[in-house]
Amino acid sequence: MLAKKLKLFREKCDLTQKQMAQALNLERSTYTYYETGKSQPNIDTLKSIAQIFNISVDELLEYNPQPQIFATPRPSYNGGRHRLASISMLQDDEQNLILRFRQMDEEQKAHVLEIIFNELTGGAEQ
Repeated sequence: MLAKKLKLFREKCDLTQKQMAQALNLERSTYTYYETGKSQPNIDTLKSIAQIFNISVDELLEYNPQPQIFATPRPSYNGGRHRLASISMLQDDEQNLILRFRQMDEEQKAHVLEIIFNELTGGAEQ
């Protein structure tokens, strides 16, 4: 089931296996094995894949032990403010930038955004 989900999410994002492999620092053949079910990604790779698709590992694995009645709905690949299908409209370098950004922790993201803000504003204060 995971193999099918990987392919489905990747295609919805209009990404190639090569792009996924590069974002995960893997050989393309290794990622292909994940999609064909010949091998399984380790937990760290699963977390990175989930970050790229902007979903939880539980969602990727279709794991739902108990429905959360009062849980706040997460943005998903097919709706909300994070529409992954729109990534296909970007250039390759823009797609790679977004994929790398999604793999960062919150501190790294804040640092990158600060650098970008400073670059765009010429270091002007907010």
